[in-house]
Amino acid sequence: MPSELRYELLAQHESLCGHLEATCLAVKRWADGEVPQSHARDELARLTDALLNHNRLEEKTLPALIGSVDDWGPMRVEIMSEAHVREHHDVFHAIFALTHERDARECVAALDRLRVRLLEHMAREEESFLNASVLRDEQGSVQEKTGQPG
Repeated sequence: MPSELRYELLAQHESLCGHLEATCLAVKRWADGEVPQSHARDELARLTDALLNHNRLEEKTLPALIGSVDDWGPMRVEIMSEAHVREHHDVFHAIFALTHERDARECVAALDRLRVRLLEHMAREEESFLNASVLRDEQGSVQEKTGQPG
């Protein structure tokens, strides 16, 4: 059911926020000399795994659902297919760069930029794809029900 997928993806967003905060804390602790760099890398790996699982689920399930939900569906699929997937790719490149950063203070700054980017990305997803008007269980377009475009 679309609503179940929406709840699952939103729960994953919440989990990703937790992984992101844990990663930020680990990198800051590394920069402060409290933990070794390997601890920060382990948190980055957990964040990466969670992002990969989330992105796979989105890319596997969302296009078919959002493409047929209303008159705006094909446009949402186009946006997701281009900008959304490119954003996923860019985020993973940023994470990869973080795993190779030797300067802990630079890693803190770069991770903070990535954190802002990921939070903004998830907010855009929630507004564009993961809301109750897009992922709903009822059949029929929003336009048919309200007379307004989705």
